[in-house]
Amino acid sequence: MSKLGVGFFGDPDATEMARLAGLAEKAGFESIWLAETRFTRDAITSATAVGQGTATARVGTAAVNVFTRGAALTAVTFAGLDELTGGRAVLGIGAGSEHVLAAQGYRYDRPLARLREQVAAIRAVWRGEDFEGEFVRITGVRMDFTPPRPEVPIYLAVSGPKSLAYAGEVADGVILDVCTPVAHIEAAARAVRAAATDAEREPSAVEIAGMVLVGVDGPERTARSRLAPIVATYLTWFPTLATVAGLPRKEIDGYVALAETDGVAAVAAVLPDEVVDRLTVNGSPERCRERIAEYRSSGLDLPILVAPLDQVEAVIDALGPGQAGPAAVSCRSGPDGCPTAGAAGGD
Repeated sequence: MSKLGVGFFGDPDATEMARLAGLAEKAGFESIWLAETRFTRDAITSATAVGQGTATARVGTAAVNVFTRGAALTAVTFAGLDELTGGRAVLGIGAGSEHVLAAQGYRYDRPLARLREQVAAIRAVWRGEDFEGEFVRITGVRMDFTPPRPEVPIYLAVSGPKSLAYAGEVADGVILDVCTPVAHIEAAARAVRAAATDAEREPSAVEIAGMVLVGVDGPERTARSRLAPIVATYLTWFPTLATVAGLPRKEIDGYVALAETDGVAAVAAVLPDEVVDRLTVNGSPERCRERIAEYRSSGLDLPILVAPLDQVEAVIDALGPGQAGPAAVSCRSGPDGCPTAGAAGGD
């Protein structure tokens, strides 16, 4: 059976996350993913709760970022999480979101260079080595405890061609963000696997994971109408993701301008159904399963379905193991029970 996972992006509270993660694990989902985005609950607190609420599932972040945590602290934190979970931790890390970082006083400067150094420095700490870079310096840092594994798997939350190639060279996995259409997934998978081959690695050594917005039709409301506000938020708040979505620059600029004057709800009201359908999985359970299969065929090893919070258990039942096949479930809550957006790279 293909790998399946479940994720939580800041909501609900950690106790409820642990409960839902336990239900997902019992249902056969093999991995739990915790985001660190916007100013919701942090991924480490959530991952700790989920780690204690599960017994066999991998527990990963999707993702922390290279600006807000130092390399040494990140290395020690994930070694500790690996100890807590008995060797089930996954470090998902990325460059973060420019807008969210700016609010904290961080300048989004040379993100890929920083990501390269951070990954190398984290691994240096795990190996008991020093590291000297332009942004990161590790001297004499040695961990005072021994985690279950010498190194925790590292997944990179990236989307650009250079960063995808870097992931193919060094990472254990890639986490693609929501609103990534099938065509871009195909290109991303090819880039990662080509870079892995060039680095004399097995292409299959890098797992391609990705979050996919999902909604199942209900008796009173269509899934498309639930997901349109989430898509609108991504297209207006995260220009890089909007570009990946394949929309013309003029169209994106129009949505941004409309959001600034009338709010995101106004953008959701004018989004063509075709755009929502192309960037999400929605409809009947049967239609959702068909769409998930399309994502799988595009090269996505682990589709991670991002659902409205009040639909998580229903989505697990409708699209879980034995029904959905290659799916993973994730939740992100916002107004009216709908998810709110955040970059996979974290705060």
